[in-house]
Amino acid sequence: MQVFWSILLLLLTLGLPGPEAQDARQPAAQPAEPVDLGQLPPKVAETGITQGLWLWSDKAYATSTQRRKLLDFCVQYQFNHLALAIYFEDHAASVLTLRQHAGLAQLLADAGERGITVAALRGAKEMAFRRNHEQSLRQLDALLRFNRSQPPAARFSDIHYDIEPYNTDPWRAGGDARRQVQVDYLDFLHAARQHIQENSTAVTLSVDMPYWFDKGVLVLDYRDNVKLFSEHIQDVTDFVTLMSYHRDPVRVLEQVAGEADYADKIGRTVNAGMEVGPVRGAEHFISFQWVPTWRFWQARTIIEEDAHRRRGFGGVYVHYYRALYEKLNGEPPW
Repeated sequence: MQVFWSILLLLLTLGLPGPEAQDARQPAAQPAEPVDLGQLPPKVAETGITQGLWLWSDKAYATSTQRRKLLDFCVQYQFNHLALAIYFEDHAASVLTLRQHAGLAQLLADAGERGITVAALRGAKEMAFRRNHEQSLRQLDALLRFNRSQPPAARFSDIHYDIEPYNTDPWRAGGDARRQVQVDYLDFLHAARQHIQENSTAVTLSVDMPYWFDKGVLVLDYRDNVKLFSEHIQDVTDFVTLMSYHRDPVRVLEQVAGEADYADKIGRTVNAGMEVGPVRGAEHFISFQWVPTWRFWQARTIIEEDAHRRRGFGGVYVHYYRALYEKLNGEPPW
């Protein structure tokens, strides 16, 4: 006991918080869990912002059980938009067919009835390299063809690309090699925009990008226009989602601020990204996987409240379905 009081006296002398002050800094109450599964409303509530969720496996819509589980999850935890990974049966076939296309068609119909929009998500680190443009655009045309075959109420709302060219050797090399990767990437987005505009089915075009694409070192003279790389990307897309991953919501909002200001200037929007995946090592701090669930809900609420107020800020995406489902339920969805 004498040791305890000696330590407390030392803390007070140094002006440092003692045990009572530390307890006072803790949240007074944990945010309430969302609505109980047994009392689900029929649709996701209208919030006025995007509440998105990335999905990377077509197992999520392969069976009626998985489709119902996914949509119940979205309603329970208030996700009104899905960025859904789409795969193809045979990339070498003369006519590309979407894998799990029957289940996908049913999911689009069921999601529409529950107030949930769905984007077709595609991505690979080299898919925007110039040598891959033809194949990547061929895949885009297959997505648009599938979309035209769907009833108007059961179509993709968006073509969403998660292309990460910074994970390639030419990007890492810097200099002219990196600039060529940047140009190829922008040329691909412009070509994709043209293919979408020439298609009768109205869908938007969006991409995921890291928050640091606005760094001065990536400024690019593209089509006689010198801008930040992030601004060139925002010019050609309808919206972007930043990989603004951090457990501190203030840091997330700081990382989104510049892109949101530019989005407002050009009449577009930007979304923030949150990570709940099993990230380990030096970057473990970017994920909510290792912290209590209430901290995730608290951070998400803070970010969404800012999206309601800030011009150019469209909402938030959570990365990703399987990781969040497992965190909340103690087991994976399949």
